[in-house]
Amino acid sequence: MDQPEFQSIHAILNGELKAIDMVINEFVQLFEINEGELAEAPDHSRAQGITSDSHSKASEEIEKGNDADKAN
Repeated sequence: MDQPEFQSIHAILNGELKAIDMVINEFVQLFEINEGELAEAPDHSRAQGITSDSHSKASEEIEKGNDADKAN
């Protein structure tokens, strides 16, 4: 993301990641999902490529983008 060719879309991607994070958080709150329940649930998410680790990575990217935006 720090490469020059990505600078023009950095703000757009940062906004999209924030929106995805908000949707995930609303879903978790709406259905009252806790981390412990994720381990007990059937493992359908892995087949779809969705993991709690990927959510964490997305959150980290959002934070990196926020820090970069503040620096600019």
